[in-house]
Amino acid sequence: MIKNNPALSTKVITNNASETSKLAKQISNLAHKHKVICFFGNLGAGKTTFIKSLINALLQIEESEISSPTYTYVNSYNNNQDVHHFDLYRLKGKDEFIEMGFEEYLESGDICLIEWSERIESIIPSNALCIEISHLDEDKREIHIHVLDSI
Repeated sequence: MIKNNPALSTKVITNNASETSKLAKQISNLAHKHKVICFFGNLGAGKTTFIKSLINALLQIEESEISSPTYTYVNSYNNNQDVHHFDLYRLKGKDEFIEMGFEEYLESGDICLIEWSERIESIIPSNALCIEISHLDEDKREIHIHVLDSI
């Protein structure tokens, strides 16, 4: 069971896509300390949009060049560092993740951004940064940011 560390936890309300993008860019400063960033939220909550802004801030790649790896599971980007964007929506579970060799990414020291992280909950490394996005209305989101305390 994932537990968050209350001392390293905050909730933010964003009122539009621009505010959400700005928050993602601020979070990019934490990506070098927390190499694995896990995203949770319902379909359409804004996980991919958040990740596009995060990759843009990390690598200065235009958001229009960043796509969701829904059917390939992972897209990798490089501009002086490696960033891997996982979309595990279609994944059956952690065993399939391991069989595909993706667990090696988590141990690589590269930055890993993982949508639908609950599919691999039991193998998420401690000290991962977790971002839970809740859709409050058309543009408004509640974003809970916390660091894993233990699994």
